[in-house]
Amino acid sequence: EVNDSKNNNSNANKYDVVCSSLTSGGVIASNQQNCGSFTAAAFTSNSAASGGSGGTIKYRWQKLENCGSWTNISGATSTTYSAGTVTKSTIYRRKAWRDCDNVAVYSNQISILVVYAGTITGDETKNCNYTPTTITGTDESTKNNYCIDGNPQNQSIQWQQSINNGVTWTDISGANSLNYSPGQISTTTLYRRATTVTGYTCYSNTVTKTVNNTPVVLYTEPFPNCFNTGFSAPINSTFTGSTGTWSAYSTTAR
Repeated sequence: EVNDSKNNNSNANKYDVVCSSLTSGGVIASNQQNCGSFTAAAFTSNSAASGGSGGTIKYRWQKLENCGSWTNISGATSTTYSAGTVTKSTIYRRKAWRDCDNVAVYSNQISILVVYAGTITGDETKNCNYTPTTITGTDESTKNNYCIDGNPQNQSIQWQQSINNGVTWTDISGANSLNYSPGQISTTTLYRRATTVTGYTCYSNTVTKTVNNTPVVLYTEPFPNCFNTGFSAPINSTFTGSTGTWSAYSTTAR
């Protein structure tokens, strides 16, 4: 009986598996950002999960969207991961565990930031100084919904203008709403809307408010043969006579 007991213990020890948990989830890279949807570069593994012993190390990539909860990504079980086309801001991490104890550890988090600036409308052309109509823009706040450590990162808006055909742009003080109503302008001015999320800025298309300063003929009148006849005519008139065509224009800005 003693011998049998010794034999049984020996056989049990032969099949005992020593299993201790992972201590590190490793390091993944890297953050990406873009204006609008795009095909993201594959995430890389700077270091694999490590620590512990026994069993086989397993991986599962997870993602977090719309300030929600972490969800497993189907089929993403390698040390690296390719997200493909990304249409919204998303945070990713890699889960790891040993299959002999199922105690999970996690890598660092990386993010893909997708910012939508939207579309604005309101091109306009008028003569001389005028007050333009309101420039309207699409609301992209839902698309720009993004969280860091559970804290929403709201978009901020800043309207800009350019009077040199887009060579340089300046911020318009206090213009931080979805739409913008310009004040009176005397020169052709371009407008755009800048949208910023967590320090990354994207720009809308451009709207042009054109000022046409080309003189316009408002009235025509035969020109008299003599200048001393006391003749008067409306400003911005064109006169015809035996010596050619004369034009008179107002020198006072309207």
